[in-house]
Amino acid sequence: IDIGAGSITPSPNAGLYWNNITDARPGIRLTNAVTTQNIPSGLGINIINRLDGTYGTSSNGMATGNSTGAVGDYPASATTDLALIHSSATNGIWRITGLNASKIYTIKFWGSRTNTTAQRTAEIKRADETTWKSYTATSNTNYNNAAVFIISGQTAMDFNIRTKSGSDFSALGVIDISFGQEEDPGPVDPLPNVAPTANAGNNTSIQLPQDSVLLNGCASTDPEGAVLQFKWTKITGPSSFTIVNDAICQPRIRGLVAGTYQFELVVTDTGSLVAKDTVSITVLPVNQPWPPVYTALCNDPYKIVILGSSTAYGTGATPIDSSWARKLARYVTLQNSQSTVVNLGLPGYNSYHIMPTGTTPPATRPFPVDTTHNITKALSLNPKAIIVNLPSNDIAMGVPVAEVKANFEILFAKADSARVPVWFTTTQPRNNLSPTEKQQQVELKNWILQRFGNKAVDFWTDIEMEAVRKKGDKPALFAKYEELIARNPSSYLLTYNYAIDLFNNIYVGDNKLADENAAKEKLTAVLKSAIANDKGIDATVLMTK
Repeated sequence: IDIGAGSITPSPNAGLYWNNITDARPGIRLTNAVTTQNIPSGLGINIINRLDGTYGTSSNGMATGNSTGAVGDYPASATTDLALIHSSATNGIWRITGLNASKIYTIKFWGSRTNTTAQRTAEIKRADETTWKSYTATSNTNYNNAAVFIISGQTAMDFNIRTKSGSDFSALGVIDISFGQEEDPGPVDPLPNVAPTANAGNNTSIQLPQDSVLLNGCASTDPEGAVLQFKWTKITGPSSFTIVNDAICQPRIRGLVAGTYQFELVVTDTGSLVAKDTVSITVLPVNQPWPPVYTALCNDPYKIVILGSSTAYGTGATPIDSSWARKLARYVTLQNSQSTVVNLGLPGYNSYHIMPTGTTPPATRPFPVDTTHNITKALSLNPKAIIVNLPSNDIAMGVPVAEVKANFEILFAKADSARVPVWFTTTQPRNNLSPTEKQQQVELKNWILQRFGNKAVDFWTDIEMEAVRKKGDKPALFAKYEELIARNPSSYLLTYNYAIDLFNNIYVGDNKLADENAAKEKLTAVLKSAIANDKGIDATVLMTK
């Protein structure tokens, strides 16, 4: 059964007949599936709950774009698309119907995702059992890297499907079901079992502050095509490390420190034959302190709570540890080991999702308040500060600017009434918006900066400047710097930093916009303006700089 709407697998394909499911929303999606020999089987698929949770509620739950190619007898048309599995789905259920209680079924779930190097591990179990089986979909080209179940004595079976802890997404691309006749064909002489081959992947080097790495033993094989069991152990190296799951082919190792680690992979086939391989991970020390650690202002516990959407949650950051919220958490902890950052952000959320408990959104705003991730929940944690990070979902989901402003005012008032300071991040540039929506993003950004002042965090300027800088258009870059300097006439620090950055990026090196003397004159005028607007600046020190 080909799962995915991007590319339908035609029949016959290499002599085999296929079934296709093109919609991952709840409902009966397949009835009386045909076998590979085009014989009706009576089997069907009934989707009980979505696998992508709240990530894409307006979509059909599918994704495409893989470059996996053919894997075994799965053609490229079956591996290029998939049903998306997301970490927000806590009750994803697919039901296989039409089973014959007198037959034995082997049901195999397989998937691949090639547009990322991040961990994409799926977990699946029978609803009547407690043991989860898993496979890692990241660039999966291993026919046997799958979750396989043996079913008998049943007429239907529900399967719970979710992402493994540590994976934001995973993929389901093919369901492969095989079964025999009711009659017992009698004993068959088994073929001699041949030992598998273990492949622990290539030796790897990383440099701190990156402290995690993905091991890859998925290239391990078994001559008979049996499903392999994996076991990873450290045999030499520093004592600091954590293996997220040592029983999958592609586990993530976290908490590494400088030094050389050696890990052993042991693979075992269904006949208990074993093969081993090793891989080395070299962790280089940092070139410079990151983040810089200053003398702590105090050692009292200090809790920060983050409310927001996918940007706060870390979606898209590779690895996820490089997301801004996780970097902030690490920075805060290094400053003061008693401090904590609690991240309540979730993908797909907008300002309505985090409104105070008891708020009823308008009927035209189908965004229910999440009482476990909203401002009321944040305040119940007794924080010293709250950060609200909603950079684009309100506008992308059609919420007018005026409503967003009103929601932000309510959030601010709720925190203020509890005497908890709250910071609001601005909107940020986003490509897949209409020209009108992009202008609304700018309008909302400017309002946040003006309304919340020193409690506003600029998530726009550096992204915008980097985009202009990458284009190599120095006159456009110069104009953008002038705009920024004019926007902050009374801020010596911003003006000075922008002016020096302008000099370094425009006036120095090849393709100068102006000669050095003109550059100095421009900078002198800018800095004099800064001095005139801030009488507390030491003019001599500033001009020397």
